[in-house]
Amino acid sequence: RPVAFISHLCKKIAGNPVLEDVNLALLNGHVLGLLGPNGSGKTTLLRILAGLAHPSSGRVEIDGIVPGTETKGMVSYLPDTLFLGREMTVESARKYFQTFFMDFDRERFDELAQRLNLPERTKVGKMSKGYRDRLAVALVMSRRARLYLLDEPLGGVDPVVRDEILDILVEALGDEATMLITTHQVRDLERIFDEVCFLREGKVVRYGVAEEIRNEEQADLDHVYRSIFG
Repeated sequence: RPVAFISHLCKKIAGNPVLEDVNLALLNGHVLGLLGPNGSGKTTLLRILAGLAHPSSGRVEIDGIVPGTETKGMVSYLPDTLFLGREMTVESARKYFQTFFMDFDRERFDELAQRLNLPERTKVGKMSKGYRDRLAVALVMSRRARLYLLDEPLGGVDPVVRDEILDILVEALGDEATMLITTHQVRDLERIFDEVCFLREGKVVRYGVAEEIRNEEQADLDHVYRSIFG
């Protein structure tokens, strides 16, 4: 059984279609790259899998369970917006996650905080976007979750830290993590994708095994992305 299963998913917001007839399956230990321009429905799809939004129709399951209260302990979700209180410090954010998530690994977080050079005493509201993004990645990847949903994990960080975050993701894959990642940094992340799904205006325009698509097109996924959306 797939870790994440989506069948004929449709989502409307204020009567407007955001996702239309989306069908995906994500196997244990696999990484699915969800690719498309802004407004293609990627974040909405992640929010549905995280149990924060509900489909208008279709079937969505995490380990055979409809996303909601029961699956929140299985899913570690990195949104593309600030989700921490502005008065929080690194330590208070850590305590918050440790209180609410039984799978939170304190030692793992301490290691990641050091590797990402997080400022211990600076409040979130005083951090640059790059440091807020580093803290968010450290928190989300310190959970031992069944499924990681990562919305633009490399979006706000500089190239040096980008490489460190990519290493953190690869290390998690060594523990057989399962991930769904949205990104505009296709060139940086494509080597860890097992499958890719290209979305345009809420519709799947191409979906398949990453290596097979590269072989068919005789090009890397960044070039495939540009040919579809360029």
